[in-house]
Amino acid sequence: MQQNLDTLIQLVIREVLAQTKQPEADTDPGQSKKRQLYVIKTLPGTFLFAQTELYRRLDQRFDIHVMDLSDARNAPAPEKVLTPACGDAASGQRVLLPSLSGASLAKSALGISDTPETEWIAYCFRNAITICALQEGLPRFSFNASKHYVSLFASYERIVRGFGLRIVGTDQLLNEIRVKNHVITAGDLSGADEHAWIEIPEGAVVTTLAKEEIRRKHMHIKTEMKRG
Repeated sequence: MQQNLDTLIQLVIREVLAQTKQPEADTDPGQSKKRQLYVIKTLPGTFLFAQTELYRRLDQRFDIHVMDLSDARNAPAPEKVLTPACGDAASGQRVLLPSLSGASLAKSALGISDTPETEWIAYCFRNAITICALQEGLPRFSFNASKHYVSLFASYERIVRGFGLRIVGTDQLLNEIRVKNHVITAGDLSGADEHAWIEIPEGAVVTTLAKEEIRRKHMHIKTEMKRG
């Protein structure tokens, strides 16, 4: 009799605990801490890159910090902002150069860091911090430019690539952001209009909060089929 009573008590306790247990929070991966992206601004005045589609897309995936290096006297030093990678572990930080002047390209290739921009570039090279430059922001040459002069800057590009600078076109970077975004969060949809058509890669995971955002705005989903 006592054994049966003890068993009954245990069952009651388990049932009470099961009913009083707090449900796990419905978390949205988009609410987790974003990686840091430092975007370099080298010219005074309006930062036009901040008005581009690429910037908006990056802002959904990264915590963006615009580093204004246009005034050398007040430019932030990279060692006070960036954290070097530890050992073989890659740093979670990223640095983006929307534009790169011919002078900065040449100096970086030659190991010269006497301006705020080249100091940031050199610091990334020395500390294994991912740094990327947009192809459209590199020096351009006319059709009649000296072949030897163009060849010289082409060699500078090869050298900085070897140092660790990734040079990529805007369209390619946009495509990478879209394809790699396998988890669609509410943050990804925050800028979309009501009744908008949203293109989502095939196999992407749509979070609960994102689904609520889709229903709230009556958005339409179009699945992008994988190629190949």
